[in-house]
Amino acid sequence: MKKLIKIFLIAVLVILLTRSSFIDIYRIPSDSMRNLLYRGDLILANKTTYGGILSGILATLGIRSVPKRNEVYVFTINPEYYGLFVKRCIAVPGDVIQIAGGIVSINGQQVAETNTVRHQYKVWYNNYSMTKENFEKGKIDLEENGGIKFSKYLFIGLDLSQLPLVKKMKGIDSLTRYISTNDSVKLSLDRLGMSTEMPRLAALKIPYKGMKIILDKQGYTQYAYIIRHYENAAFVVKDSSLYISGRKTGHYTFKKNYYFMMGDNRVNAIDSRDYGPVPEDNFVGKYLYKL
Repeated sequence: MKKLIKIFLIAVLVILLTRSSFIDIYRIPSDSMRNLLYRGDLILANKTTYGGILSGILATLGIRSVPKRNEVYVFTINPEYYGLFVKRCIAVPGDVIQIAGGIVSINGQQVAETNTVRHQYKVWYNNYSMTKENFEKGKIDLEENGGIKFSKYLFIGLDLSQLPLVKKMKGIDSLTRYISTNDSVKLSLDRLGMSTEMPRLAALKIPYKGMKIILDKQGYTQYAYIIRHYENAAFVVKDSSLYISGRKTGHYTFKKNYYFMMGDNRVNAIDSRDYGPVPEDNFVGKYLYKL
C-alpha cells in the first residue's frame, strides 16, 4: 500500500512539474478562433519559454523565445478581462497596424490570412431552395454559421477555406464580403443584437521596450489605455498639462514589448481591437495542437 501511495505521489509531482514548466492543457472559452478552435476544445500549449517556471530560469540564462506573427498563443490581459485568452499574433513590436475597410495591413502590406479566418458575407442567390440544399451537401450548417435569409441574399459567416466551394454552388449569383460601414443590412443586424466587424483602426505603431512617444492629443488617445493598464503609470490632466506618476511630461518611454492579437473569427472576437496590444510578460504558452 505504501508503495502504491509513493508511486501515486510521484506521478502527481511529475504532472504538476510538467504542467507548470513544459506543457499545459487549456479549454477554449469562446468561438473567437473558429474555425481553427471551437468553444470547449481542449488544447496543448508549450510553456517552456512562455509563462512557465522553466521560462524564468531560461530567461536568466539568455535563452528565450518571443511571439511571432501568425502564431497562436495563450495569454492573459488586464484585470478588467478575467481568464485566459487564445488568439493569433498579428503584429509584433515596432509594426504599424491599420484596418481600413475591414482589411488588416501591417507596415503598409495587406496581411495574408490563414484559411481559418472567418468574415461575414452576402451570398446573392437566384434560387434559395437550391442554395440551401447545396450548403447542406457541402456540410456548411446555415444556423451554426449564423445564416440569415434576406430577399435577395443570404447573410452568413464563412472561413476562407469554404469560399471556393460556395462560389461554385448552383443557385448562387455572387458572393461579396460584408463590411458594416454604410451597409443596408447593418440596421437589421443591430436589431438582432449581432456583432459586426470593426471596419477601421487608425494606424497604430505597436510599442516596444524603449520606444519614446510624444504625448500630444493623438499620442494620448492611442496609448493612454496601454500605459495606464500595463505600464502601471497614473495619468493626471491638470491645467491642460499631463502628469504621469506625479511628474509633468509631454513624452513617454515604454517599458515593455507589445503584441497585437486577433481572433480568426474576425466578426465575433474580443481581441486587441478592444483591449489593445498585449505585453510580452502576459503570454502563458504557445498553441501546439487540439486534443
